[in-house]
Amino acid sequence: MELQKANGLITHASQHTVDEIVASLSAMFRAKSITLFALIDHSGEASAIDLPLKILVWEDEGGQVQVTYNSPAYLGARHQLPDDLLKNISGIEVLVAHAVQ
Repeated sequence: MELQKANGLITHASQHTVDEIVASLSAMFRAKSITLFALIDHSGEASAIDLPLKILVWEDEGGQVQVTYNSPAYLGARHQLPDDLLKNISGIEVLVAHAVQ
């Protein structure tokens, strides 16, 4: 698993397909009663990522599936989030790490 950090974004490489990662994350969210507000297919389109917290699952030019999201610490600093909200979104790191394994 390759991990890249740039400009507050964290990207994990995965051997799974986009559909497999989306299904895995969706199942984990349901199990933890986390609301998935929308599932948007941006294939072939430009994407932006910020609040509310989003996870971008995409395939690069070489066919490698990538999973990208904003670092909770970066979002906390950028938006002056209170500690209780920052604590709520920090769990994303564990969920994504589990999904890409």
